[in-house]
Amino acid sequence: LIARLGGDEFTLLLEHIDGEHDAVIIAERIAQVLDHPFIIDGHEVYATTSVGIAIGDSASPSSDDILRNADMAMYEAKNSGKNRYAMFEPGMNSRAWLRLTVETEMRRGIPRGEFQVYYQPIFDLQTGDLTGVEALVRWNHPERGFLAPDQFISIAEQSGLILPLGRWVIREASTQLHAWQERFSDRVPLRLSLNLSSKQYQHPRLIDELTRSLESTQFDPTLITLEITESIAMDDSPLTLETLQRLKDVGVQLALDDFGTGFSALSYLRRFPIDNIKIDQSFIAGLGHDSEDTSIVQAVMAASHAMKLTVTAEGIETVEQLNLLQELGCNFGQGFLFSHPLPSEQMGELIEQSPNVRQRFWQPESELDPAGDSDAIST
Repeated sequence: LIARLGGDEFTLLLEHIDGEHDAVIIAERIAQVLDHPFIIDGHEVYATTSVGIAIGDSASPSSDDILRNADMAMYEAKNSGKNRYAMFEPGMNSRAWLRLTVETEMRRGIPRGEFQVYYQPIFDLQTGDLTGVEALVRWNHPERGFLAPDQFISIAEQSGLILPLGRWVIREASTQLHAWQERFSDRVPLRLSLNLSSKQYQHPRLIDELTRSLESTQFDPTLITLEITESIAMDDSPLTLETLQRLKDVGVQLALDDFGTGFSALSYLRRFPIDNIKIDQSFIAGLGHDSEDTSIVQAVMAASHAMKLTVTAEGIETVEQLNLLQELGCNFGQGFLFSHPLPSEQMGELIEQSPNVRQRFWQPESELDPAGDSDAIST
């Protein structure tokens, strides 16, 4: 028996099956059928499916409980990467309760000012100049202390709270960058990099809200870099191309974040108005001692420059990595070698000290500390 519960959610009731094995076989068959494209108005449209499975028997709770268990398993499948199935486990109840608790606390925490923007510096790897910062949100939870993004961002995206949180981050960070421009007026203004989630990207008022926020803080949109995921950039639809182009028309630059961890192809990027490729730190970690990672970084660097794209290396932790990236012609870099993400006051101090950073890491190779003391200016 199949029923549509609402939206894009369907439920199948399977009777007279022989336990989990039969349910898994049917879930796999559903995924195989939906793996083929649908032809709509002459266009190929692909759909993915996330399936949650809950087994009921004479000892099971009520039908409502079984349905709720299947629903929790479905969200577990979605959170694991979509296009897969998951079996219900009792532990999912506690995880669902945790998600609900975090969501409720976030709704209260945003207007209470519990969130804080941290800044990680980005350097020109060829000159040593501090060129920009990436804004990263932290949650100063009143009971659990500082929480990193991986502890709440996914819940914010699922609940829609990423929209008000994202608006706040844009206003807060652009206000701070404008203040630094006035404080360090004798230096080249820093660029501000902001991460853009798929929920924010799909919001119909994204560009209007971005424009209003920048106008209210008097921050130049040409100094903004929006970092988007591969799934956003690779969505081959007219709406995606139109939105990316409208963002470019506003004056912002676009960076493809965590490049290499998904399904993107450099040749495919020629169709999109991307300005910068950010190579994921997992490849930078193997640079110099893992031949495959080194070859991948070299290939990405060469192809990106051939397409007139700049490249930023994430997660630089050693002087050896820095030297190799400089030799390969990498444009920009960030990582613990230079600094951990810092609150605004300490980031202001680092901006003031940035000439000292250049002297430490951009000097003749024979004078460099081979150990790559990553705590030199970290906090």
